[in-house]
Amino acid sequence: MSFLTVGEMAIAAHLRNRVIKRKGRPPQADAILIGTRQTGLDTGSWKRLARGQTAAERRLDLHGMTAQAAFMRLREFLVMSHREGVRCVEVVTGLGSGPEGGILRRELPFWLGRDDLRRLVLAVTHSHGANQGAVRVLLRRRTGVRR
Repeated sequence: MSFLTVGEMAIAAHLRNRVIKRKGRPPQADAILIGTRQTGLDTGSWKRLARGQTAAERRLDLHGMTAQAAFMRLREFLVMSHREGVRCVEVVTGLGSGPEGGILRRELPFWLGRDDLRRLVLAVTHSHGANQGAVRVLLRRRTGVRR
């Protein structure tokens, strides 16, 4: 059984509260919904991603990290991947031992919903329906870059 320290809980709450609150919207509205098609993504790309047909070009494993370390590593990973033109990445949080999953799994949608990361993310889905401890993230194309 894994227990969070007071510091880890405070950091997780701080990171969740840093998402810019929009008037009249609950804080959960700022979290990215995993497995839900976002606006700006065509049907074919969404279906390929949701079926697991879009291969992850890079993978980040956050197992065993504290919430603060995991967030910092995730942010660095996504920014660097986007900068280098990577389109699809996989982020492994693990299932966690609690009834609602571990802290990393619960916080990931809030982290991805922060304005600085939301602008990089086009869609998020579980890499496989039976594996809720890993997600595939489709990153937006860099502006001005043609392939």
